[in-house]
Amino acid sequence: MTESTPNVINVVCGELCSKRTCTPTEINLLHKDIADISANVSFGYERFVKTPDEIPERIIDLLQIASYVFCADRMASRGSRESIMNVSWARSFKLTIPVFDIDFWDSDNV
Repeated sequence: MTESTPNVINVVCGELCSKRTCTPTEINLLHKDIADISANVSFGYERFVKTPDEIPERIIDLLQIASYVFCADRMASRGSRESIMNVSWARSFKLTIPVFDIDFWDSDNV
């Protein structure tokens, strides 16, 4: 069995999306409609929090980062079901995710 370096899948999230379409090498994830692009994912934390408007922005960032990573993993192909060696399971992602607290997420400690 030979191991190959997985292709990088570029994932663009939130208001950074300029389109909704996805390909094997590019995934666009949008959780709310913007302009004429309709949402293709839903976070749904409003169902678990009585006052979602009162969630601190850094917590919203964390929830959205986790949700986008999960959605990207689910949308990326792992190859066919007939693949005995599961060689397509190894994937690399480059995620571009907008956040409220850029200084916090960009710090070396985080």
